[in-house]
Amino acid sequence: RFIIWGSYGRVGEEWWLAVRLLNAGTGRSSNELKVSSTNWCQAISGVATGVLRELKRAPTEGQRRCIDHPTTSSVEALELLSRSSDMRNRGDIPQVESTLRQAISLDPAFTEALADLAMTLNIQGKANEALEFGKRAVKSDPGSWLGHFALGTVYLYNHVNDESGRDELIEAQRLAPRAPETFVGLS
Repeated sequence: RFIIWGSYGRVGEEWWLAVRLLNAGTGRSSNELKVSSTNWCQAISGVATGVLRELKRAPTEGQRRCIDHPTTSSVEALELLSRSSDMRNRGDIPQVESTLRQAISLDPAFTEALADLAMTLNIQGKANEALEFGKRAVKSDPGSWLGHFALGTVYLYNHVNDESGRDELIEAQRLAPRAPETFVGLS
């Protein structure tokens, strides 16, 4: 088991990140991994690559995909997605919807925000709009399991097209075989 900790900041237009890994079994700490970039997502990708290298692990296909193709280049959209998750945990669903719409206005191809908005609209009974955002999520990144999961869930929940819903969930499971959500959706 490893513990990863660090810090980050911004100086001018440059983001910097510094991380260390601690082996909980041996108590040994790695050298500090330092990355800087004017692009937040590239900085995060650099840290992820360094952490995997330090752990002597090759990235999985999914990790490689995330490293090579970040879901958004907008730090603000990513922050709004994070805030929407906190709001969801507090049960403030109307505010979640509003916040996700703001994130999408900053990056209209932000697959995670599109998929999350589809699910949020779905639980509010807004099936047509949920389908629209689910389809946009899949179109924005056909290789993202989350878009397929959201669209499949909306299809099945609303009995719009059960066969397409099942197909979308099977595709989500193919793309993310360890994501428990896909198994629950198919059951």
